[in-house]
Amino acid sequence: MVSIRERRHLTDGGTTANQRIDWGIDKSHSNDAIAVTGLKPGKISPKDWRVIPKRKKRKMKDSSGVLGLRHGDYVSYVDRKGTIWKGYITAIYHDKQQINIQSEIKHLKRVNARKSMLMYRYSNVFIV
Repeated sequence: MVSIRERRHLTDGGTTANQRIDWGIDKSHSNDAIAVTGLKPGKISPKDWRVIPKRKKRKMKDSSGVLGLRHGDYVSYVDRKGTIWKGYITAIYHDKQQINIQSEIKHLKRVNARKSMLMYRYSNVFIV
C-alpha cells in the first residue's frame, strides 16, 4: 500500500493555473485545491468555500452545552415569523436555555435553544 507521504509531490502556481484554464473553472483557493488533486470538474462542482478554523481554546467554563447543543455546532433556528436561520453557535446561556447564533447575514442573540435543531457538529474546521 502506498502511503500519503509517498504520493506527495511539489507543484507550483503555473501548473494549477494551466489546469484550471484547461478545465474552464475560475480562479479561487478552493478551485486551486481541486486542480492540485487532479479531480475532474465533472465529478465535483467547483464552488468557492469559506474555511474558518475552529478555536481550540474555549473561554466558557462549562462545555456540556444546553439541550445537546454545544459551542460551535451548526444549527437551524425558526423565529416567530417563520424565518429559518442557519449558523453556528457562538455563545450558550445555561440559565434560560438560550444560545447566540452567527448566520451569514445576522448575529442572533439569546434565541431559544428549544426552537433550534442540530444540523452538523464540526470537528476541527468550519466549511461554509
